[in-house]
Amino acid sequence: MNNAGKNPILFLSPKERYYIIPAHISQHQIATALSAYKLERLSYTSRPFDIYDTFDGRLAAAHTALLKMENVFYFIDRKSGSYLEASKDLSQQYYYWQDFSGRLHAMLQRKAASRALYAQLEIQVKRSTMRLVNDDDKTVQICHFIRLVIAGRSKKRTIKLIHAVPLKGYSDDLRWVEVQLRAMGMNEIQGSLVDLCLDESELRLHKKFKPTLNQNQASWKAAQTLLQILNGTMQAHREGVVKDIDTEFLHDFRVALRRTRTALDQLECVLPQSEAVHFKAEFKSLQRATNRLRDLDVHLLNRSAYEEALPTSLRSGLVRFFQALSKSRHQEFDRVRRLFDSAEFDALMEQWAIFLCADWQRQESLTLQNAPIKALSDQLLNDGLSEILIEAAKITTDTPGKQIHKIRIRCKNFRYTCEFFHSLYPDEMKKVISQFKELQDYLGRLHDLSIQQKRIIKFMRKLQPDADNQTIAALGGLVVVLTREFEKLRCQIRSRFDTFSRHVSSSFHV
Repeated sequence: MNNAGKNPILFLSPKERYYIIPAHISQHQIATALSAYKLERLSYTSRPFDIYDTFDGRLAAAHTALLKMENVFYFIDRKSGSYLEASKDLSQQYYYWQDFSGRLHAMLQRKAASRALYAQLEIQVKRSTMRLVNDDDKTVQICHFIRLVIAGRSKKRTIKLIHAVPLKGYSDDLRWVEVQLRAMGMNEIQGSLVDLCLDESELRLHKKFKPTLNQNQASWKAAQTLLQILNGTMQAHREGVVKDIDTEFLHDFRVALRRTRTALDQLECVLPQSEAVHFKAEFKSLQRATNRLRDLDVHLLNRSAYEEALPTSLRSGLVRFFQALSKSRHQEFDRVRRLFDSAEFDALMEQWAIFLCADWQRQESLTLQNAPIKALSDQLLNDGLSEILIEAAKITTDTPGKQIHKIRIRCKNFRYTCEFFHSLYPDEMKKVISQFKELQDYLGRLHDLSIQQKRIIKFMRKLQPDADNQTIAALGGLVVVLTREFEKLRCQIRSRFDTFSRHVSSSFHV
């Protein structure tokens, strides 16, 4: 990365010293406090810039930032102040890593993955530069009076700062100025001004699902808390699904939906029965309605991997296949968008929100509903793991794919249950969830390979008799590559389950 000191945005470096000016202190009062020197105004500038990030703040979570000033992007390492610079002539609402080139292309691919980058903060920087002149008419200090106007998703705030710039040979004068600033109640900020702006933002930083429960909390209340958190996630992602900002909105919505269905199933003994049955059926239908769109997204996201799996001479043969996928994806998205925009969807989510705010206690089963959640979770986790280990012991290399798929779903649901109760078993759950995640990744890859092979073969069967040889050769080669990987992984299935069962049994004690 480049040296931040050469950047036209002077406040990128965390090594610079800035002091926050309290709202009640005026620039005139500061000038009075520094009246041992004569203050002369040198310049005034006003420059806007935007801070870009993903919906879930992945760049901020990685201690980086993407700034756009006019048509120039700056990708910043917030710890060191170093940066990459790139010019973009196009102006668009959403950017993706594919829109950039070189090192910035690679950096954003790694940090943002498939998520869109868009303006999270709009900032206006108004800077008045003054110089401090001593009795010998020598400039001993440069001071920037800065006003930051920060506009986020739902709020706007103004922050005033002063930036004291050291000049060679006048370190004593700098120390004197800083003493006066501190005496007026000004505190030095930690990090750069970019950090300060991000602290004022409403970015939803990317983090794992880790709800906090109290082990003595009534079971019905704990269940309600979990479902309310998951509903918040679904509601937060709905707009992104409808606008098709990036594929992760649908993915994250579906994960929250699956977790919701798991909670309704696992915790049904403490839920109002008729409502739980109703919502389980509704959410199952909603999940199914989005399955095909997600499958198409996975195919399209795998384009680079598909191309890299083939010799260079065959890669152009995949163009027709991906054109067909894109067309199908456009049609399927339009159907899902209409569903998410429908009055029926609104009614379902409104009914669900009302249900989540109700008092679920029932007189006929108060004992079970009011039992501490820790007692219920002990039973659910022990029984659930025992059933999975029994099923896992039956798996062989000859086990039908449908049965493998069923245990994959059971493992996924059990992992969600572990995540629900993570806070009640902080030491045990970290290892257990990791072991289930590793097994799930393996089983998920098997499932994806199976689906991908079937879709490609189905597409090949629909090709016209006069289809070009390049397309047929590329698709045939891709099926061979996917089949080989599938068979290689399938042969490992018994050893994978043996390793999983051994590790999870030794680390799970509740």
